[in-house]
This record gives sequence, C-alpha cells and structure tokens, in this order.
Amino acid sequence: MSTALHLATCEARPVPLRTCRACERVGLPVLPLRAAYAPEPWHTQALPLASDPKVKAVPLRDSQPRILRRGFLYVMLDRKEWQAYQITPEGALRQVPPYQTSREEPLPLSMACVKHDHDIPASFINFDTKKYSTAWLAIANDPWPKQVLKRYLSGGTVDGMSLEERFYKLDLKTAREDPASIGLAMTEHELQMEKVLEYAQPMAGDFYSVHGFYGRNHRLNALRNHVRTVIQREKLPNGVLALVLPDPIGMVQECNAQRMVRYQQMLEWRAEPQRSFEHLTSQALLGIREFQAQRAEKLAAAEASARDEYARYRNETHIAAKSVLSKVDVEGVTERLTPGMQEEAAERLDERYDEKARSDFQREFDNTLAAWQRLIDDAGEIYVRHFQSPAFRLASRFDYIDRHDQSVMGFICLIGQCLSGGPTGLIDENRLEATQQLWKQQLEDQNSLLHQALHAKDPSVFEQIHKSLVDDERTRIYHGIKTLITTEQGTKLMRDSVRTAAGQLLGGAATASNVLGKHISENTRALVGHLHREAWLRFSGVEVTQVTVALKVGEYLTLLNETLYEGTERYLDRLNEKFRNPAAGKVRAMLLSGHFTPALADLDDKLIYVKLWTMESAEKLTARLEQLRDGVGDGIDDALRPVSIDTGALKGGMQDFTRHLSLDADVARLYVRETMSSMRNAAMRGGEGAFNLGLALGSLWFQQEALRTTYKNMLEAFGDERPEAVAAFMAASVGNLGVGV
Repeated sequence: MSTALHLATCEARPVPLRTCRACERVGLPVLPLRAAYAPEPWHTQALPLASDPKVKAVPLRDSQPRILRRGFLYVMLDRKEWQAYQITPEGALRQVPPYQTSREEPLPLSMACVKHDHDIPASFINFDTKKYSTAWLAIANDPWPKQVLKRYLSGGTVDGMSLEERFYKLDLKTAREDPASIGLAMTEHELQMEKVLEYAQPMAGDFYSVHGFYGRNHRLNALRNHVRTVIQREKLPNGVLALVLPDPIGMVQECNAQRMVRYQQMLEWRAEPQRSFEHLTSQALLGIREFQAQRAEKLAAAEASARDEYARYRNETHIAAKSVLSKVDVEGVTERLTPGMQEEAAERLDERYDEKARSDFQREFDNTLAAWQRLIDDAGEIYVRHFQSPAFRLASRFDYIDRHDQSVMGFICLIGQCLSGGPTGLIDENRLEATQQLWKQQLEDQNSLLHQALHAKDPSVFEQIHKSLVDDERTRIYHGIKTLITTEQGTKLMRDSVRTAAGQLLGGAATASNVLGKHISENTRALVGHLHREAWLRFSGVEVTQVTVALKVGEYLTLLNETLYEGTERYLDRLNEKFRNPAAGKVRAMLLSGHFTPALADLDDKLIYVKLWTMESAEKLTARLEQLRDGVGDGIDDALRPVSIDTGALKGGMQDFTRHLSLDADVARLYVRETMSSMRNAAMRGGEGAFNLGLALGSLWFQQEALRTTYKNMLEAFGDERPEAVAAFMAASVGNLGVGV
C-alpha cells in the first residue's frame, strides 16, 4: 500500500514545489532526439535529378536525427512509474502529471527563459539512477488517457502485437557509463550536433517539414556550456547521451507530407500557363492528326466502293460488250489507297504547323512528367512502408481509445493528416502502385484506420459492421447518428479541426474510389457513399438524401449548360477585376457559345432518370415535395415528371408515398436546378462566410456520383443511338465539376 501511495505521489507531483518543470530537473541528463524523414545536414537544397535536370527535389532519408517535434514524450520507469512531458515546437520538455496532461497545444518557453539559456536544460530529460535502472520512452502525438497508460503499464501481447514494442528500452547504467554504444556521446569538445539537422544549420533551405523547422545552430555555445556543467556535476567522463528515438507517427506524417509536396510541385509544373497551353495544343493536334488518318481511311474505303460500284454498273450495261472490267477487291483497294491518302492528309497538316516542334515538345513534356511521377512514387513507397509498419500500426491502435471524446478527436485529426491526399500513382488498369494498394485496403477493410476515423471509433457502429451489414442496418446506423448529434457528446465532434480532418479523409476516399476503378467492387463503391453521408451528418450535422427525378435529356443538358454558364461568368468577372482583361469578351464567347446542347432539347421525348443528392432529411424532403405537387391535377402525362426518394432513408408508410409522386415538368426542372446549386455551394453551409472543408470535398463526391449514375441511366436509355447526346453530357459534366471546385 505504501509503495502504491509513493508511486501515485511521484506521478502527481513530478517535480518538487517551487521547481521549474522545464529547466530545473536534476539527475542523469539525456538529450532525446527523433529519427525523421528529412535531408542530411547541409543537403537541404533541391537538386536536379540525373534522369531529368529540369526536375528538382531535396534528397531525403528516413533515419535523419532531428530535435523532438511538438507532441508528448512518455517515460515508464522500471515498468512501474510514469513520467510525461509536453514537447514545445522548439523541442523543449515541460514535465507534467501523466494522468492530468493538458490537451492544449504545448506552448513555447517564455523569452525570459531563453534569454537566460534555460531552453538548453529544458531540452533534456533527467533520471535518478540510484532509484531507477531502466526507462521506457515513447514519443506520442497526443496525450494518453488514463486507460492507455494502464494498458501500456500492464504490457502483454494483443492480437500478436507486443505492447512493449511501443517503447524504446533504455538501460540507465549503459547511458551513464557508455553512451556512445547506444547513441551520440556529447562532450564539451565534440558535441556531435553536426549530425542533427536543426543544430547543424540555421535554416531549412528548400526543405519543407510538416513539423516545421526550428533552428538550434545559434544555441551551440549554450549547449556546450551546459554539457560541460552536467559532465562535472554528474561525473560523466564518457560524455552525455543524445538518444535518437523512433517516432512512427511523426515518420508517417512527414512521409505523407513530402509525398504531397512533390505531387503539388508536379501539378504546379503542369499548370504553368504557357506549358499548359502548349500541351493542350499538342494534344489537340494529335487528335486532329488521328481524326484525319481515320477520315482518310474512310475516304479510301469510299473510293474503293465507288470503283466497285462503277465496275458492276459498267459490266451490267451494253458498254460491257466492248470490254468487261474485272471485279474490284474492295478490301484490297482500300488497303492500297489508305497509306497514300493518309500521307496526303498528314502533308496538308504539316503545312499548317511544325510537327517536329510539336513532337519535340511532347517528348520532352512526357519525359519530364515521368521523372516527376517516379519522384512521387518513390516517396509513396516509403510512405506506405512506414504506414504499414508494425510500429505505426501499434501506435495508431493503442495510443487512442473509444468513448473518450478528446482521444477520439485526436485520433481523427491524426489519421486525417496521415491519409490526406489520397493515392498519387498513375492510373493503370492492370496494376496498382503502392499508394493505390494502400487505399484499396483502407476502403475495403471496414475496420481500417480510415473507417475508424470517419466512424469516430464508435463501438456501436463496429459491432453492427461485424454482423454482415446490409442496407437496413446501415439505415439504423444513420438514424443512430442523427440521435447522437443532438447530444453534448455528439456536438463535440463538430469542431473545425475535426471537420477539416474528416474533409481530408473524404477527399482521399473519393479520389481513391475514382482512381481504383474496376479494382474495387460496387459494394466498396457504395460503402464510400455511406461514409460520405454518415461523415457529413456526424461532423457537420448535415443530412443528405438521394432523390431521383425523371427529365427529358434535353431538359437536363440545358440545366447542366446553365450551371456551366453561371460558373464561367463568375470566373470571368473575377478575372476582369484582377486583370482588366480586354479579351474576356472573346473568351466568354468561345466558352459560352451553347455548343453543348444544339437542338437536343426537342429531338427526343425519351425520359432519363436524373440522380441527385439533396441536403435535407428524407422527412423534410418528403414534406417539401408534397407541397410542390400541390395543384398538380389530371394534366397530360407529358407534363408530369416521376420523382422518387431513396427508400432506405424513409420509414413505414412514407415509402408508399414515393411510389406515386409526380411533379409538374416546370416544377421538376426548377427543383433539380435548386438542388444542384445547393450541393455546389455546400462548403458555405457552415454559416455566414464560414468555409467547411469536409462539406466542400464531400460535395464534389456527391456531384460526381450523381453525374456518374445519371450517365449510366442515359446509356441504358439510348445505347448507341444518340452519341451526340452522350458526348454533350460528358462535356457538360466535366464543366460542372470544374465550376464546383
């Protein structure tokens, strides 16, 4: 009993009263560092690649020593007593009671402390080697709840994972007597800080770190003085230990950030106006050249058929008495004429532009783009390796618990950062690169980190998931969330940081579901839809319901074209305000000439089923549609449009209502227009002037899913009969998504 009381007292009051928790700790000093994905010191400048000098990148390695990042350091002494430290952005350690750790962001030391060199001892941890023999150290992203501390203290193995692997075991006797055998041995004359990035150089150069860069080069003299002092005080003839600790969470955060930095640089390179224009021109010329070749082949076939027809005619008339023409081999003549006619067409094109210059540009563009992609894929492979490592899997699973609001919020934000960006590999129908494989697993496994984060580690959801979830049960989950968000616990998840993380995850999931294509099942694709609906409700309190409205193809294409017109007008207005561009009128004329729907509105009376997502509950939607249909009498069938609501969102007799619902044609068109506009502007739903990233990224998925399903319905309705309608729909759909970005 006395031992337990003593441990509790030590943990509750880690330092004596009137002693600074940051800079007045005593005992064996150890400077904790971390292994990071970063450049070596003095190699922080972007260098050209050997394969393509136009592509530059900072060379990185995943074992570079750096100072600690913002977060927490937990120390388990002799596997019986806890110490906890807040880590400031500059790597200083502020000791706190482990069971009462504040969840506020660790604040930097005061300038008064820095002025008196107190930031140097604050960068060390200290151990009473007379009292303790081992220390187990772990860097954490967020404070650990009491249940997590107890679980790690108990140790053991869970699902094949040893909880002891979460920590670095430090033998304190070795740390005192032979520091060089386990880390860097610092002495007054040889600090060895030239190996640590922040101590080696004052600035980050071209290296952008997700954890920031806080140079310590200017503190080397103060560090040297402190090392000399503690060597004398603690009698450390072999120097002071600087220990490089594993940081699995920080490693994944940095690897993902560096992958996305390279991806962003590639996008910026592609989007450079002159290069983008030249690439578009090159692709257009290739398309024209291919079209001309196909046209020449058709002309050759037509010429061969004409010769055959003439021969048949001549042989069947009296002229045949003078001479009989041999039968024309249409296929052979076509094959013989085609190369010459294609060559003539190519020569005519060559007179209008420089094909060699175009070809040279395209080859250089493709080579540079391939170099960028290799750079991105290399970073992606390292990222995936660390994401799937046992160390990260252990930390992401056991550092957080469900039914603890702060822990759940920290978990969501962490996974949002670690999975942001989605897959970045090239689309290939035959193979998946590393990030695509990772996202395939995240989408398909309903117990993955992605699903855990978007479900807020809600145990009730996962209990139902493991019971072969079907649509009815998914509906029960949705209604369960509707109840939860009305409680205090539910509203806690609706803070900006959590919404942003959820938005990052939804954006990655939407990108992955598109990129993976046939590599994922329709069931998985539907699962992405459930995740979007449930995440919108859980994190933003916004309900989404699927509704289907029947419209004529011309009516729907006209609505798409109107949306594109309005969006482009807004863009050009902003362009005029910024640049006063005198050519804006010409641009407007080219973009908005109405070529998407020439004469389509009146060409066919066939209806297509238009899928929409509306930001209202099924009950409110039903009531609104009932109001809209008021006044609809026994008009002709052509003036009515069938409407149906997703029956999974309705209960009881309300489902019968949707089977007999029709709207006047004008009312139906107006409703579709308003619903499409509302979804495009979803990001501003959070309030006056407020921007919600989760709604912004999610709305793109809902719009895309609606267009994809409607396109499928159009193909089923028309087949190959109306290629111009299908082409117009595709063009207008791309434009609408662009307007929504």
